[in-house]
Amino acid sequence: MALYFSDGSDFDSAGNKKAVQYHITSNITLGQNAGFQAMQGNNLNVADYVGGAGSTFASSFSIGNSSGQVTFPETGLYYISLNGDMVVTSNNVRSAAVVIKGTTNNFGNTAILARRHFCINRPTGTTSLQQVNVEYLFDVQDTTTHKIICGGESDNIGTCYLQADSNMFLSGFTIIKLRGT
Repeated sequence: MALYFSDGSDFDSAGNKKAVQYHITSNITLGQNAGFQAMQGNNLNVADYVGGAGSTFASSFSIGNSSGQVTFPETGLYYISLNGDMVVTSNNVRSAAVVIKGTTNNFGNTAILARRHFCINRPTGTTSLQQVNVEYLFDVQDTTTHKIICGGESDNIGTCYLQADSNMFLSGFTIIKLRGT
């Protein structure tokens, strides 16, 4: 699907849509009774491509090292895609989810913007894997108050992992600016 907009600020100097992609570099445990676990800035690597590492757009994103709060560089409508590559090594996990949380008042109130659950049936003695993705359109009207957090959660039985790889995208999120405000 091609999107064309007359507002040149939504494109980089080469005419490409502004986009950034982050992936986790070490596994995130979604454990029993642990609740929501954020993809934190100190566990993320930005992809190297046009609009990626080194570009003004990518370097303008801020992700909290301990909170995972994503601050946007510009106002506008953003497409957010969160992917979880889930791994189960115990037989007690029933379900887990990838979650996009957000705020429009600097985390005075946090809402779940999008959540996708899945079930994993792990036969005894094996490891089970499952991919799950959730998407959301976020209208950033103020870059100081409109923020998101991406992460995952597990049910209260068992443990699973958001799987990581330091060299490729397994679990992480993609942000694409669709248009200005």
